[in-house]
Amino acid sequence: MLGILLKILSIIGISLLVILLLILLIVVVVLFSPITYRVRGEKLAGEDEGHLPFWGKVKVTYLFGMIRVYFDYPDPGKLIMKFLCFKIYDSSKPKNEKNKKEKTKKEKTKKEKPKKEKVKEQKEDSGQEIQTEIKNFEPDQSQKEKLPEEISERTEENLENIENLADISLEKDEDVIKDDKDSAEKKKFSILSKIKGFFEKIRSLENKLRNFLHKTQDKAKAIKEKCKKIYDEVCFYKDLATCEIGKQFLDHVKKRVIKILKTIKPRKYQIDIEFGADSPDITGYVVAAYGMVLSKVKRPNCFYLRADFTQSIFAGKFDIRGHFILFTIVYNGLRLLLDKNFKRLRRKIKKHKQPKAKAA
Repeated sequence: MLGILLKILSIIGISLLVILLLILLIVVVVLFSPITYRVRGEKLAGEDEGHLPFWGKVKVTYLFGMIRVYFDYPDPGKLIMKFLCFKIYDSSKPKNEKNKKEKTKKEKTKKEKPKKEKVKEQKEDSGQEIQTEIKNFEPDQSQKEKLPEEISERTEENLENIENLADISLEKDEDVIKDDKDSAEKKKFSILSKIKGFFEKIRSLENKLRNFLHKTQDKAKAIKEKCKKIYDEVCFYKDLATCEIGKQFLDHVKKRVIKILKTIKPRKYQIDIEFGADSPDITGYVVAAYGMVLSKVKRPNCFYLRADFTQSIFAGKFDIRGHFILFTIVYNGLRLLLDKNFKRLRRKIKKHKQPKAKAA
């Protein structure tokens, strides 16, 4: 039994070691595999036919070419990310999808239009049929014989209605006289009600003005409080930056940032610029600055400036290459996070925020 248990434990231990070694290998490959980049571009003096005034291309590779990023400007103006032979991201795809959706909508509208036209035609046909039926309708002989009897009966009914209307008109005249008296009294009450309504509107306006003034005062107080809080925070962070701990941390940050920039800076470059301003004085100043900078450039043959004192022109080409490793960025970032001064600053910031949280 013990032998079997030992064998099982040995297998588990070997498998764990293999997994750990694989993880370490992956981390080493990710951190120490170089990230290469290349940036190219050209600026032409004029817009010639068939040539763009400016174009640029960027290419980035990682993990020995397994991950690739391409960017072109301005034509076709797209960003592509690839892993091995598979496209992870393509900025041109969403545009195509939108175009497809627009096409489908247009096709639906085109299909709906003939349906609406058919419905209109059906309505017009039904209206014409009804009119023809009305025109073709004619009374029968039996109906014609009954017409004079019906007319005589209707005349008797109309005479009775006229007598009733006369009686009603007399009653209405009496009611009109009474209504005139009532309307005169109502006018008096309406004038008084209008005067009261006018004074009530004035009171409502006064109340609205008072409420508006109170709200503006509250808003002004809130703005003042916010300004005070911002001022206090600015003073707090200014004191942190000017104290000894802050100065030491800022010096450490400068050192680490400079190291990161040294690793990221291009290793090879080729720059060729043609420059000319409207006045020759400006071109002279630019050439003088170029001479001052050229003394500090490590490869002066790769950075060339051609001055043109006769016309205003700006054109040129550039080709920049470089590579760096993620390990340097991760290492310098961890050194900053593990710095003692950084921890002290974090504690002070937490203490400064604690009373605010309790008050809230």
